[in-house]
Amino acid sequence: SQSNQNSHIRDVSINLARSLSKAGNAADALQECENLKKEGALDEEGLHVYAFSLWQHGENDLALSVAGSLAASLSSMKKASVAASICFISRLVYFISGLDAVITSIVKMPKELFQSSKVSFVMSAINALDAQNRLGLVVASTRYFLKYQEEISRMHFLIALGKLVKNESDFCLDVKSGIAYLRKALHMFPNCNLI
Repeated sequence: SQSNQNSHIRDVSINLARSLSKAGNAADALQECENLKKEGALDEEGLHVYAFSLWQHGENDLALSVAGSLAASLSSMKKASVAASICFISRLVYFISGLDAVITSIVKMPKELFQSSKVSFVMSAINALDAQNRLGLVVASTRYFLKYQEEISRMHFLIALGKLVKNESDFCLDVKSGIAYLRKALHMFPNCNLI
């Protein structure tokens, strides 16, 4: 049918744009995305490639605008796409605008969409860099979605790293705080592979 053919053409165009972008050819990737946009065929996957290609091409304001469009559509996305989109938006905003901007962006997102271990890791990594712990409550609520021992171990490592960084002075990291947390985690989870 015609809609299947259009869907296949869209998929091929998105894959072509992604490949061009990964190869460092942002200008051609942007052209593919622009063509999809004109046809109204730029879905969330295409928006990822489009925003990334804009960023690669140095068009940061446009990349942030596309990321904003993606964020606005989070509530209507399929669950599988939500986590990837939240992680992508968060990383892109951090790279372009920094810590304060990404925290502001995350705070505006619907919290009920943060139900993923992927999202938990991205939020925790961002929070580890924030001395003010502005995402503390968000991060705590996302940790319930860690299911596997390896994920839990990685999260404990990230929490310890956050304690090292957040409590640092001008001349050294707060090693005591990080070690104290690791001891606590190892006591609670003796089979954890943190050491």
